[in-house]
Amino acid sequence: MSESLTDTPPKLDFPAPLGNAGKQDSPPPPAGASDSAPKRRGRPPGSTNRNSMSVKSIEDALAQQFTLIGTVTMAFNEYDGTVILQGTPQLAKALANLCDKNPKIKKNVERMLAGGTYGEVIIAAGLIAMPIMANHGLMPPSIRSLYGAAIPEKEEEEAVAT
Repeated sequence: MSESLTDTPPKLDFPAPLGNAGKQDSPPPPAGASDSAPKRRGRPPGSTNRNSMSVKSIEDALAQQFTLIGTVTMAFNEYDGTVILQGTPQLAKALANLCDKNPKIKKNVERMLAGGTYGEVIIAAGLIAMPIMANHGLMPPSIRSLYGAAIPEKEEEEAVAT
């Protein structure tokens, strides 16, 4: 009689249990693995941040962030939002000057602003959405005033309609 493949179970090699370390050879490296050390990722040692922001660009980016925060806050509390918007230029300038004097703080502020591409999209979309929402009565009237004559008042709409 001939034996079929299903009559005998395959022999399986299991790694040695933790208590038997060194009694069994280590498993072979995976296919395609090289003997050389893995490649380093990131910047080479000693490199500097060549994409450092200027003090003026830091000030502008911070002012933009604070303006958005103030505008959103104004939708919920007009006084608080107004205070944030009025203090934005001075705070942005003071933080930018601090970044100019202290490289560690500058590095952290740049990191905070590094989400820039996503932040820019959110700010741009917010600056479009907020006046539209104000125009449809979804934001308080104080938001409407931030955009000046771009959004007609209800009285103006009624006067044009008659």
